[in-house]
Amino acid sequence: MTDHSHRKPQAADLVIPAMLVGFFLVVVAVNIVFVTVANRTHSGVVRDDAYARGVAYNQIIDAAERQAELGWALTAEVTSAGHLVVRAQDNSGAALQGATISAQLKRPAHSGHDFQTSLVEADTGTYQSDMTWPMAGQWDMYVEVAWRQQSYMWQTRLMVSPDQTTR
Repeated sequence: MTDHSHRKPQAADLVIPAMLVGFFLVVVAVNIVFVTVANRTHSGVVRDDAYARGVAYNQIIDAAERQAELGWALTAEVTSAGHLVVRAQDNSGAALQGATISAQLKRPAHSGHDFQTSLVEADTGTYQSDMTWPMAGQWDMYVEVAWRQQSYMWQTRLMVSPDQTTR
């Protein structure tokens, strides 16, 4: 009989342990890439005030119902010169004259370019902001209107072309 317990390890004996170690090194490397990409992209925070809005959910529903009863209609556009124009009407179609309108503009795909602007009444029921758009593309606009001790909130998405970003 031959005794194999004292033979020297050969290269073939190390293939399976090397493959096992290699497999786990690949898993660790892929996990490091995933964690790095996850930390450099979307933070996961959609709203900073999510908890407060959840607690005040019933008040938000009541406010939405009151707003729906107002029946106001708003439209928005970006002119060829890059001006932001909002038109506001009450439930009978009459222009909201003398309202206070502010807008918060956010990029849906890029953070860091968000800004706020106040619109001034350029014509009866037509409000305008002369501003420079930081970049072209889609913008989410959140409008707040105050008129005759009532408030109205509205949101829409605007498209700004490259020629509207410069004057």
